[in-house]
Amino acid sequence: MSFDVSRSLGLVTTLAVIAHEFPEGLISTSLFSYSKLKRSKIVSYSVLVALATPVGAILTFFLARDFFSQSFVGGLLALTAGTFIYVAASDLIPETHEHPRKRNSLIILVGILFIYILSSIFGL
Repeated sequence: MSFDVSRSLGLVTTLAVIAHEFPEGLISTSLFSYSKLKRSKIVSYSVLVALATPVGAILTFFLARDFFSQSFVGGLLALTAGTFIYVAASDLIPETHEHPRKRNSLIILVGILFIYILSSIFGL
């Protein structure tokens, strides 16, 4: 949906989502492994989880873009941004306070810096 706003925002969003998929895949696979599932089921579930994002993005790009008004797209982007901020504020940042390590803070700062650099490169 961010491509409907601008190509630059779409590219930044795409790169951020791709960067997010790697740790998400590791976490999903480790959770499936911890649940003592068979190896074949772990692989199958991990592939399904990994495919959810690109399939959803492709369907949205080709099917939904003609059905939504610009203001509705803006509302969806605001909702998405708010959800990410909520997760960061309610789960990730408190977790760093429970287990205070410089590495945790550094990872959060690297993520912020990553988005800042992408935004600067694409002129947002």
